[in-house]
Amino acid sequence: MSLITIIGRGHGGTRAMSHTLIASNVFMGEPLNRSGDLLPPQAMYEACRVLARSVTWTGGLTWDFSALHTMPIPDEFTDLVNEYLKKVLAAKDEHKGWKIPETTLVFPWIVRIFPEIKYIHWVRNPRDNILAR
Repeated sequence: MSLITIIGRGHGGTRAMSHTLIASNVFMGEPLNRSGDLLPPQAMYEACRVLARSVTWTGGLTWDFSALHTMPIPDEFTDLVNEYLKKVLAAKDEHKGWKIPETTLVFPWIVRIFPEIKYIHWVRNPRDNILAR
């Protein structure tokens, strides 16, 4: 079994990768919106808020994320992620995963909860849409 997530900015082209995985028989959860995001998102949004409590603002535009790599992960966070991924984690598919931009925000704890996870970090080249109107 492989667990896959797509991380990247919203409106950064992650939809193309989500649709490619679906076409390749990777179960990406259900229901999905047109962008391939797993719905409903509320539990993941709340998980972001839980993680945010452990990030320290150090002034200006600087934040300290270092505690996220070693501190105990709160049960509240794990419960929210499991709630959000309930259908994905219960699926019997050999390859399964999910996409929602907020996964990027909680990635330090996602890789600790799911150490075998495969992730696709999608970075869009800004030159491909610089002339977009």
